[in-house]
Amino acid sequence: MSPRSATPTPSTVTAAGPAVVAGTDLLGALTAIRGELGDPHLPNLPLLPDRGPGADAAGRAAALLVDLPVEVGPHGWRVTARPGEDLRRSRSLLASDVNVLADLVGVEQTSARRIGVAVLGPFSLATMLDLAGGERLLADHGARRDLADSLAAGLAAQLQGLRVALPDAAVTLRVDEPALDGVLAGTVPTASGYRTLRAVDRGEVRQVLRRVVEVVRDAGATAVVLAVEVGALPLSVARDVEADGLAVPATALAVTTPSTVPDALGDYLDGGGAIVVELDTAAAGGNIRQVNDLAGQVLDPWRRLGLPAARLPQVTVTSRTPRTALTGTTASTTAPDAGRLPTLLRRLVAAADALDTTARDG
Repeated sequence: MSPRSATPTPSTVTAAGPAVVAGTDLLGALTAIRGELGDPHLPNLPLLPDRGPGADAAGRAAALLVDLPVEVGPHGWRVTARPGEDLRRSRSLLASDVNVLADLVGVEQTSARRIGVAVLGPFSLATMLDLAGGERLLADHGARRDLADSLAAGLAAQLQGLRVALPDAAVTLRVDEPALDGVLAGTVPTASGYRTLRAVDRGEVRQVLRRVVEVVRDAGATAVVLAVEVGALPLSVARDVEADGLAVPATALAVTTPSTVPDALGDYLDGGGAIVVELDTAAAGGNIRQVNDLAGQVLDPWRRLGLPAARLPQVTVTSRTPRTALTGTTASTTAPDAGRLPTLLRRLVAAADALDTTARDG
């Protein structure tokens, strides 16, 4: 990975808010996130898909598209000729969410120093949008290119809007690509479900994602994190697209072949790459796992892979983002709601502190 030379190596293990929150209480979620995640941690603007069409990951990304209107069809979102009520709702929700965040920051005693925002990446979005003819947008090379350009332009505009709403905040953009493994492997089903779409060339994936990273960086994003599933060869992808960090589930550290992971991960960390580790925070009965369990999901495989404790400050911990919460229309049953967020966030911060202690003690 070749992150910008201006990006300093972190000195402290940090925690970040969950990308997806269950329920419809945005103000409650933001109040908890901003109340528990003070500096140096990363508070964020989460997705609350339970609020309905337009609040889901595809709808949020659709709200950003420039000159590419979409609508909700019988089988999900689809490209259309002109903007309609569905797109207006998506854009209204996005604007309202940013306003709620800005109003909350406005009544705080200190300004917002950092904020995290997330968007569905161009390839995963292409698996969830249908063309006018009914096939997945992913099937059309030209449509994929147009979608990526439209999304990048919309993200640049959103970043400019965030600078107005939160002028003192450094923005970390998370690009979620939950379907990237299937896109590369050729396992994404056609609209009919009877066949699978041809695999997208890895060179195209690198080129498109790198272009998106360049555009949002030029538009003012302080850092760009690529979030992928385990099977998408994340280290090589993140390095090639020059993202500042990579978000992976904790299981990615635990299950990959030990003979190949240490060198690859060690090189990635040596190059300044940051890792957001998504922890399995849900315990039986709807409870939240204890701090030792959460910290152990990072520390146990870290030690087993022979990675140096001194590299732990390049880790940010957060809760696992259920794939279904990004590719569906509602939050997963394992996603926290606003009522559980304070406990979850306090334990994530405590887990980050425990990892930080290990880093200092060696």
